[in-house]
Amino acid sequence: MHVREHLIQALRAELVGPYDAAGTELLRLAPSRRYLTGFLSPPILEADSAPRRADNDDAAAAALESGRVEAIDGDENFELGSDKESDDSSTPDPEPATRKVFPVSVGISVLLPPGAREVTATLRWGEYRLDTIRTESGELLRLPDDPRDRAKLEGAPVWRRVQVERPAVVVKLDAGLVSRGVPVANGVILQGRVADAGRGDGSQALALFVVNRRSPEGAAHRDEALLFQLEYQLHCELGFLPRPDLTGEGGSDLDDRINDLQYRDEFEYAVGHGVAAQAVAGSLRPELGEPGAPRVTGVEIVWIPQAEFKPVVARTDAPVTVSMKALGLLGDAQAVEAALGGLPAAYEAWIETSLVGAGQGLSPERAETLACLVERARTAARRIRGGIELLARDRQVLKAFAYANRAMFFQAKQRGERAKEPWAQDPKWRLFQLAFVLLCLDDIANPTGHADAPGFRDEVELIFFPTGGGKTEAYLGLIAFTLVLRRLRGQGTAHGGEGVAVLLRYTLRLLTLDQLERASTLICALEMMRCQDRYRAELGERRFEIGLWVGGKASANTLAQFKDQLTAFRAGSGGHPCPLQTCPWCGEKLEPKSLTVESTTTAIERVVVRCHAQGCAFARAPHSRAGLPLQFVDEQLYRELPCFVVATVDKFAMLPWRGDTGLLFGRVTHRDASCYYGPATPASSVPKSAKAIPGLLPPELIVQDELHLISGPLGTMVGLFETAIEELCTREVEGERVRPKIIAATATVRRAQRQVQALYGRRETNLFPPQGVDPFETWFSRVEHDKPGRVYVGVAAAGRSMKRVLLRTYLCVLGAAAWTEKVGGASVEDSDGYFTLAGYFNSLRELGGMRRLVEDDIATRARQQEDGLPLDAAPPHRWVARRTIGLCEELTSRESTARIAATKGRAATAHTEGKGVDVLLASNMISVGVDISRLGVMVVAGQPKTTAEYIQASSRVGRSSKWPGLVVTAYNIYRPRDRSHYEHFVAYHESFYRHVEATSVTPFSAPAIDRGLAALVVALARLLEVDMTASGEAMNAAGLQAVSRRILDAVQGKAANQPAIDAGGEAVGDVFARTVRDRADSLLNCWLSIIDDRKSKLAHLHYSPFDSHRDKGRPLLRTALEVQVADPEVQEMLTPDERRFVAPTSMRDVEPSVHVWRRFKLGAKES
Repeated sequence: MHVREHLIQALRAELVGPYDAAGTELLRLAPSRRYLTGFLSPPILEADSAPRRADNDDAAAAALESGRVEAIDGDENFELGSDKESDDSSTPDPEPATRKVFPVSVGISVLLPPGAREVTATLRWGEYRLDTIRTESGELLRLPDDPRDRAKLEGAPVWRRVQVERPAVVVKLDAGLVSRGVPVANGVILQGRVADAGRGDGSQALALFVVNRRSPEGAAHRDEALLFQLEYQLHCELGFLPRPDLTGEGGSDLDDRINDLQYRDEFEYAVGHGVAAQAVAGSLRPELGEPGAPRVTGVEIVWIPQAEFKPVVARTDAPVTVSMKALGLLGDAQAVEAALGGLPAAYEAWIETSLVGAGQGLSPERAETLACLVERARTAARRIRGGIELLARDRQVLKAFAYANRAMFFQAKQRGERAKEPWAQDPKWRLFQLAFVLLCLDDIANPTGHADAPGFRDEVELIFFPTGGGKTEAYLGLIAFTLVLRRLRGQGTAHGGEGVAVLLRYTLRLLTLDQLERASTLICALEMMRCQDRYRAELGERRFEIGLWVGGKASANTLAQFKDQLTAFRAGSGGHPCPLQTCPWCGEKLEPKSLTVESTTTAIERVVVRCHAQGCAFARAPHSRAGLPLQFVDEQLYRELPCFVVATVDKFAMLPWRGDTGLLFGRVTHRDASCYYGPATPASSVPKSAKAIPGLLPPELIVQDELHLISGPLGTMVGLFETAIEELCTREVEGERVRPKIIAATATVRRAQRQVQALYGRRETNLFPPQGVDPFETWFSRVEHDKPGRVYVGVAAAGRSMKRVLLRTYLCVLGAAAWTEKVGGASVEDSDGYFTLAGYFNSLRELGGMRRLVEDDIATRARQQEDGLPLDAAPPHRWVARRTIGLCEELTSRESTARIAATKGRAATAHTEGKGVDVLLASNMISVGVDISRLGVMVVAGQPKTTAEYIQASSRVGRSSKWPGLVVTAYNIYRPRDRSHYEHFVAYHESFYRHVEATSVTPFSAPAIDRGLAALVVALARLLEVDMTASGEAMNAAGLQAVSRRILDAVQGKAANQPAIDAGGEAVGDVFARTVRDRADSLLNCWLSIIDDRKSKLAHLHYSPFDSHRDKGRPLLRTALEVQVADPEVQEMLTPDERRFVAPTSMRDVEPSVHVWRRFKLGAKES
């Protein structure tokens, strides 16, 4: 059996009904209490949260609700708070303050072609009648009509389902008739509105509702007046017109035009009202419509809609060598051509046939868009060919490429063998990964370009591929090439190719730690190669190491902090102090004895991480003494300068506060056998054995993963600080300024060019792989239409609280997964991926409420699910089985790093091992970087605030073909946004990449300048020149004046390269940039005034209290709170000049919170 299909069927049977597809059933519980949705009520039945319960106010309902049944299906004692709760981390959409009532009507809106005179409606539903009792002997008897006779009978009342089939109803498209209503059955009518569609071609817009106008007064119980499991279809012989998608209509934005081209064959034919709607399967009639606008002859409502996103896979069938091992052996031009020469030729052939040839029949506007895509693809093909030609003519570049492939082979093989992957013996590139590395080779190897071509060094490369497609390996391959080439070229030079060469940045702690493990395996492979005799002379004596540079919550910032953490860990009272809890090479657990603090030959302490597992290469010489090539304590990272630094973007806010950060950008003055020293280190602390050097090269490659997260307030501050980062990474080569190469990656993108320009001041962004005429159909990737994809299912219930919707959904999914194994005969391997339910929440407060619900009600009811079996059904239960639910786990920001790592490990464990996770509740932390292939099912609580977030979060499930993903989105139908997405469910999910929102980044907006410009100016002044870096150099007026022009030029240049905000374009940008320059110049003048003031008082000034070697005097930099109070040194308020030097210590810093007390009611006088 197919486990996922059973879960979907179980949702429909348990939430909508009936239990059996045959349609007959006998229920002990009132059907409006057994089924969550799918029914229409008479006007007006109050639902769950109304002042009085609709189904508790008569004797029959009271008699129905026995204790055990109430515990399973009842609604009591489960509300944990109002659905109007606010949020700890983000504010949910407001919910209107209205009573929750059961729906009286649902409808469909359609467009009808000119000439349509009528539509045909087909309806069927179920009715439940309280007309029998079940006696002690099991006999079913007719319930007497007289209530007095009923009271004398013993036994429990029973609800019997009756299927109602109504003849097709022809509805004439007469406005008056439709408005008055067309009778269908007793108390059931079709009513709505028909009008001209306003398209100028005579087409009509019809909204037609099924309305329940029955009176519950004459029924034995008001549930008898409800229409359950309502099915409603509309048919039109002339067909229904596709509804136009007006997204980006008439706009000049290229992204909108590309979406219009790629989704030209996706149509929406019906919109639901209070329910989802879709075209009837098999009703598509292309011959009825115009070319490019086919019609359907039938539409229908659907209570639990379903849509599927087919998997996107990388292409593998190409005339090119993709084996990492084989590419690692390339030695000459002939071998390069034989292995790689077929790649650009095959790609260029595809461009001509599949892109250029697709232009037939397109409108002029779409043909113009296609021409842009063709040019982009041809440019990429030329660059790939150029990379191959570079390998053929430059032996040093070829050697770096071959060595990088060997390192990628070793790391992939090691990871694959640990995971028991069949490909582990011969790891291969995916075509787009290899092509991306080739495309970027020249940018890294020839940073100044060529005499006949400027090159693409200053353009940003954006890897765009759906989640799980292999973006990480693509940029890791380029990172490996960059690291090796820098070492090869550095031999015999003063810098030796040492220092930080690559910065890899993420936005979230969990994502950073998750990717650290993968990157660490690559560095282990490079270090193993370097230690071999044949590589040592070429790759140098310095180790290849990776460093983690993040906040103190993820790793210790000082050795003293680490020692405290290590002591607590060894005592069993603290979490694991190492961000990696397993060896990145062999995968064995790092025990307390693996972590030590040791002294170097110059008595400087350092953290050493060792693996003691038998068989691990890093447990043996020559690696065992130095340990794993991993650094994660800030103090040590500044001293030892790993070649590869993985960081969060927030950490760069410390640039102005810590002079040691300049070491990361090559601002080094001395080095010895193990450490580097910079201008922030006092001369007395530099060992005599250290040699003076003119500095190291700055980082030359910056990788920003999950680019879509660099947006909003965070992206704005990041964009401002990028001015300093880029300037610090810029160097001169042969008299030319060489900026770092920037690589970005994301699975969801919209208007990336504008975002990149705002962030980095780079005017060109190259999307890779270049897009094709259809979504994700490029030469490098294709959509597998014949394979199961990720299925999305929607659940919404009017008249129900959101917590009840979630409770019933969770119970059904958990119980159905258990049923497939216990009753359905599914193998443990087939069902395992669906045994952990991942729950996604938009806010921590909603997640906290659900956690209490899981640990209480759900845990209790999961053990009793089979007790809800209908009276006429034979056991076992057809859909769900009893299940014991353990404590749920969280992936949220409020969990410690050690706890997060442990939770991820448990989530990856099979449920049969007894250590797995039944329910995993997560915030947006799960939406990026969490790669747990075992996860197969997710319940999303409410529509996430952005489509990008929705795609990213839901893509965490179904990453393995063994367990195709199932995403159940539970909507709060009282929130307008949720309701809209539910009513448009099918059309939205069939093209939801089209609806990805553009991000907002405004680094030079007035609030951003107020918050961050001082930090930017100080960071540049302090770190650009080594003479200004030491703590006391804040008093160096001459040095400040010397570097001022460079600071102002950098700030003005970045501001001038911001996206144009109006028709003035460049001219407006120039005026704006000069204004920003003047603001920065004013800050520099204030700084000089502060220096003069301190000198006049024979006082001192230093940069910040965070410097490891702090000079005496008052600090220049202050936090937002510090400027509001008197200076603790002299107990006097700061001067206006001093108050201007406010700097954040994190990119996410916000204004301090304030309390507001209401002193009197609005409109009342103050007492």
